[in-house]
Amino acid sequence: MSAPTKDRATQHRRRPARTLLLALALLLTAQLALAADPYYLRQLREGSDDFNRQDYPSAVRHLRLACFGLLDEPLLLADGLTRLALAQGASNDLESVRATFQRIVELEERFGAYTKADIPAGMRKAVEDLFVVAVPEVTLRTSPAFARLVPSPQQRVAAMPTKQRRAELDRLIRQEPNEPAWPVMLAELELAEGSTKRAYEAAEQALELAPDNPSALRVHGLAAAGERRWGAAQADLAKLGTATSDAAVAAALLAALVELGRSAEAVELYAQLPESIRRQPGVVAVAESFKQGTGAPSGTAVPGSSGAAAAAPVAAAPLAVPAPSLDEELARSRDLAALGKVGEAYAVAKAAADANPASVEAQYAAAELAYRNGRWAEARAYFERGGVPGDDQPLRQFYYAVVLVETGDREAAATVLKRCLPHIRRTDYVKRYEAKILGTPDSR
Repeated sequence: MSAPTKDRATQHRRRPARTLLLALALLLTAQLALAADPYYLRQLREGSDDFNRQDYPSAVRHLRLACFGLLDEPLLLADGLTRLALAQGASNDLESVRATFQRIVELEERFGAYTKADIPAGMRKAVEDLFVVAVPEVTLRTSPAFARLVPSPQQRVAAMPTKQRRAELDRLIRQEPNEPAWPVMLAELELAEGSTKRAYEAAEQALELAPDNPSALRVHGLAAAGERRWGAAQADLAKLGTATSDAAVAAALLAALVELGRSAEAVELYAQLPESIRRQPGVVAVAESFKQGTGAPSGTAVPGSSGAAAAAPVAAAPLAVPAPSLDEELARSRDLAALGKVGEAYAVAKAAADANPASVEAQYAAAELAYRNGRWAEARAYFERGGVPGDDQPLRQFYYAVVLVETGDREAAATVLKRCLPHIRRTDYVKRYEAKILGTPDSR
């Protein structure tokens, strides 16, 4: 076997579990329109099979032919074009991906076909992730169906490493002093870093700008709880009314009620919480105070108990708290990151990755969040535990290159960066690291 062939074989063996899931997602949906020509349906099926075997050139040929024959079947054509774009992306033919994107946009504008088509969720996400990498933002914005893929200013800031994000938020607060989103995000950042005093100061500014803004109320209430300003915390978080769906709010509100001597209200609130919230660590910690009799009278029953157990001291009725599953923890980490709370998100992902060392997805989740928090050595360790990102993951390759140079391995960073640069957008941030790693001029 030649050296290039060995390299490709090695890359294929290292492809993460996500590739397998994508391959499974590319299986044809069970029901295809009977009006479509069986020949072209066979091409669609064969193209999908080729993709699953990682024979991307053959997949492209079959899928192109299938799409040619499905012009009168908009929903099937949208499905076929989605598969074609993924095959082109796997072949690193981003120019063809962009052309296929335009065909999907035209189909969507005429028939709403991409939105209506029965495209598997995993496949839809994979192609949209590809479009984010391959298609310029200005082009994405022109289509209502895909404009949502362009990150908002808040999302861009949230994706920055911690040090850079704090500096950018300080700048934005000065530049846009009437925009509450920036002090909210700064307060969330300070909370994630454990700086409750600075978080409270930023949250005060946010609440002054937007007294009824849910994000401002939330971060102000959490920061107030961190500063043991229990009256302010209780007022904010009770007004927010999200304790039954937000574990951090539930824990802080319970603690505030206990500290204010309103144990009966705390017990009542606990009884209203769904099991998924009750078993979160912060809520469990406050509930332990009920069990130990520190936050409630010794004869207070654990919420949800009945009969003789209800009359017994709380300490006699232990709480059963099942451990959340890996999928639940990774989903919680993603939700926290989407809210800009990347410090909290990293803590959750790190615990999940450490508890599940064989899970590639968990290692990558921890690696990416460590990267976003500027924890370079930890990010590198998690990337390498999950397997060095392959050529089918250019964005992760870029993250890994940044981590390598930040941990002092510029030579390895250069090797990785050269592989991914042709396949990612050359943003100012990317150009800065290109200059740092390869020594090229920063053309900003």
